[in-house]
Amino acid sequence: MSAERREAASLSEYLSDPERFDLPLPCDANLAAEQTCKIYEESGRQGATFHLYFGNLLDRPLFSVGLLPDLFPLPEPGRAVDLKDLRAFVRGNQDLLKQPQHGVGLWYDAEDDQVFMDIVVLVSEREEAIALGAKYNQKSMFDLQAGEVIWLGGTGESIL
Repeated sequence: MSAERREAASLSEYLSDPERFDLPLPCDANLAAEQTCKIYEESGRQGATFHLYFGNLLDRPLFSVGLLPDLFPLPEPGRAVDLKDLRAFVRGNQDLLKQPQHGVGLWYDAEDDQVFMDIVVLVSEREEAIALGAKYNQKSMFDLQAGEVIWLGGTGESIL
């Protein structure tokens, strides 16, 4: 007899055994964009990672890695984020964002003086995150629990 399914309390719990846990209902695209923008502002305009099912992932035992070959820079240089652009990004990527291992990544790259949006993959294991980041030529990944950037040595350019 299998154990009864229940709603996961966190993404880490869900990822540990997706056969045993259900996801909560996802938030809608507008709320996701508003919350991501709020988290970004609260970070001092450094970055944010938001999950449609579990919200703000800062302080969680997860690693955030961008894997898509094309980053989505906001149209204007600098640290500002236009909520309209973020809403359009989240709405346009809802299918990807509803997959449990994906979230919205928003970060400021001082070298380029640009804010980037991306669909990030969220993993529990550091070694797996490093391997994914290296495979996809990423400059860095983010340790959400430690609140630290981990430099990977890639260029961030598409490998395709």
